[in-house]
Amino acid sequence: MSELEPHILVALLAAGLGVIFGVVMEWSRFCLLSGVRELVTTGASFKLGMYALALAVAAAGTQTLQLAGLVDLDQSIYRSDTMSIGGLVVGGLVFGFGAVLTRGCVSRLTVLSATGNLRALVVLLTVGIAAYATLRGILYFPRDLLQSATSLTTPVATFDAALATLGLSETAARMIPVLVVALLAVIYAVRTVRSPAHWLAAIAIGLVIVGGWYATGYIGADDFDPQPVESLTFTAPIGDSLLYLMTYTGSTIKFGIALVAGALIGSFLSALFGKRLALQGFEAPRQLARYLTGGVMMGFGGVASLGCTIGQGLTGVSTLSIASLVALASIVSGMALGIRLVDARGGVNEMGGEAFPVSI
Repeated sequence: MSELEPHILVALLAAGLGVIFGVVMEWSRFCLLSGVRELVTTGASFKLGMYALALAVAAAGTQTLQLAGLVDLDQSIYRSDTMSIGGLVVGGLVFGFGAVLTRGCVSRLTVLSATGNLRALVVLLTVGIAAYATLRGILYFPRDLLQSATSLTTPVATFDAALATLGLSETAARMIPVLVVALLAVIYAVRTVRSPAHWLAAIAIGLVIVGGWYATGYIGADDFDPQPVESLTFTAPIGDSLLYLMTYTGSTIKFGIALVAGALIGSFLSALFGKRLALQGFEAPRQLARYLTGGVMMGFGGVASLGCTIGQGLTGVSTLSIASLVALASIVSGMALGIRLVDARGGVNEMGGEAFPVSI
């Protein structure tokens, strides 16, 4: 297929997908947290409609790849029959609350870091350190205790497996959940997403998720050097990226590392050509403390729940994983809780200026 080594080819594809993701995210301001905030405060949200559309496209495309025999989603971490309820729920809640403290989830912080937002950059570095500490460092122990104490094995770990027990064919079992999600997403999007450009942005993000599965599950399916079957996620890859920068000569680039690099490049180019580059910093020590706290919470919570708003929310749910839906619901619940507790402080906060603006 190519003279390039499989991991190099997959990394190049990941970087390209990251560029597309960064451009679309920066321009459209795609953000689940903003959508949840709008929903909590106004009862409707076009950004939540965009997220629903992206999820529907990601699920439809991903399941089409599976049914066409191009990828084997059972090789991904999301369709495992072993799940940790505590990790998914507690980790998701912690991640969601942390996102409120930092004014954005990890993917949004990645985009903002490339536009000159130094607050986002500091938080992103904190997330990376905390994520790696949770994977292999000092935070591994509470994470392992949480996950192992609440781990269970289930014979039905996905929605298609649940429908298959009713005697449905594989195609029907996989496409019925996709059609339900697509129908609900379109109904909600028609009510909330007015701009055709925002429809296109949501569809593009969903297709990038599909592209990630194709890159790793098909292009990376080499007999001698098979690549992990995965798609977009940001929490653990941020930690991997920091380690890669420090140990480059002895490290091998991964899909997630190249994805992060591409997202930074795409976001920078989008902001540059859109004349939205601007240096921004912290206004007070208490603001810095709050952002660092949120960064640690997202690093720990994202690893404990096996993903973020993109990793579990779009990528995981696109595999029809029940665990991913639990994680997404927990993240959204943590965000809603944080919005009600933090934003309830009023118009001017302790850091000065407008209370908790939508963007960092």
